[in-house]
Amino acid sequence: GRYRAAKAFAVLDDHTRIVCHVQWYLAEDTERLVHGFIQALLKRGLPGELMHDNGSAMKAAEIGQGVKRLGIQIEPTLEYSPYQNGKQETFWETVEGRLMAMLERVEPLELRSLNRSTLAWAEYDYNRAIHSELGVTPLERMLEGPDVSRRCPDLEVLRQRFVRIEGRTQRHGDGTISIKGVRFEIPNRFRAFDQVRVGYRKWDLSMAYLIDERNDEVIARIYPVDKERNADCRRRTLET
Repeated sequence: GRYRAAKAFAVLDDHTRIVCHVQWYLAEDTERLVHGFIQALLKRGLPGELMHDNGSAMKAAEIGQGVKRLGIQIEPTLEYSPYQNGKQETFWETVEGRLMAMLERVEPLELRSLNRSTLAWAEYDYNRAIHSELGVTPLERMLEGPDVSRRCPDLEVLRQRFVRIEGRTQRHGDGTISIKGVRFEIPNRFRAFDQVRVGYRKWDLSMAYLIDERNDEVIARIYPVDKERNADCRRRTLET
């Protein structure tokens, strides 16, 4: 019932100029950035390098650690060097000049319909139109050129990669740790550990992961302590 300012997020391939993914959000933060980047990876595969500007969301630990764990090299643009981001800025000019011009008379323009229209425009217009610098369409250049992308893991693995990894001290009195003021219960088989490594997303503390320090793999999921349920449960005898 009220107007909101939507912000567009897009991932472009540097060689082919193809739009890997573009989506509108009502906020500009790390949560939306991770969500949009995962969509691009699922569509086009894992790249060898990621170039981005120095925005606060791009500097978040969930992005930096997640990209490195996927074997992607991070190459941020230089400060005060807007020419390094010229290809992306040219794409935004096309979005404003063509896409938004077609939608300016649509009332009301909802986020769902905006994203559906943007996806259709990117896949059936921008990626299939002759690029002025390439001389061919981005889709043709992608099909004709060499494929250096790697196979993308499934969605659950991607979600496990884009987390913030930190160390925590286990409280042996009740087998819990604290993450951002929330108590998480450590599985009983890890009760002898004094220090554990956990991976979590700061915007979603409904679940976290125990991380193996040797290979950064997830060894268990952990959840916040449910005090009401614990009060009604019987305790089993702990084995040695």
